[in-house]
Amino acid sequence: MQPGTPNLPVPTSSGNRRVAVRDAERMLALAVLPPGAVRLSAAPHGDDRLLAKPPQEPSGDLVDRHGWWEVPAPLASVLAFLQAHRPPGSRPSGSGQEGGPGVPANEMVSFSFPPVSGVVSARSLTLDAVTLSGGGTGIRVDAQVTWVLARSAHERVPAGVHVVKVTSARPGAPAIVSVSVTAPRTVGRIVSLVDRMSTVQPGAYSCPALMAGKPVVTFAFQAAAGLPVLAQASLTDYGFGSGPCNPVSFSIGGRAQKPLIGGSFLAEVQRLLGVRFL
Repeated sequence: MQPGTPNLPVPTSSGNRRVAVRDAERMLALAVLPPGAVRLSAAPHGDDRLLAKPPQEPSGDLVDRHGWWEVPAPLASVLAFLQAHRPPGSRPSGSGQEGGPGVPANEMVSFSFPPVSGVVSARSLTLDAVTLSGGGTGIRVDAQVTWVLARSAHERVPAGVHVVKVTSARPGAPAIVSVSVTAPRTVGRIVSLVDRMSTVQPGAYSCPALMAGKPVVTFAFQAAAGLPVLAQASLTDYGFGSGPCNPVSFSIGGRAQKPLIGGSFLAEVQRLLGVRFL
């Protein structure tokens, strides 16, 4: 199987991680190395420890498979070969080097593969080449795959919802909108929109400053009016879509679940109900 099209598993976090591990192993085997390259069991001598570490440290949602090689050729020719022999199914995604006094000549080239929706979000093959003090060039190849943290079947709106109470209000102020949705098709559509949301993935995000005082739109899911809330979703309405910096808070039976990415959820519900939340 080519790395561009790994087998699609049942979308669970454990299944996605298994796919990521297999995918990284396949991608590592796709690296095209110069003639005469000899595989090593550890980083080569004379690399000043530049090949000891991966380009990105493995984390809870990132797997790494790597290997080392030594080539009896100078760095310039090795780099030219690596750049001219793109791994099948990939595209160039970056290059660079480490600098500073006493650092041996080194170059890095990186290639990326397409993500697989709902399974793996990032797939890269990075080749680091370093001039060795004893002659020749050392190479470290890292295949890294970030797998998607999937929503569990238990993190959906519970069955038996027949009423969705939708409220939009600024903190400490009266409601701008308060609607009880009871039409079965409309209730089912809102439940479906929430259940289709993906979870916010681990990682660092660069978020803009968000203005305080914007309305918070809350969706309370009930079996019938006046009965306990089975699940609740809420989102601050900044006038743009929901992403990692503005996720949907979701709870079931009062217990907080993983935050969700709502995308155009509020806009879709406004069109569905014919109301404006702002």
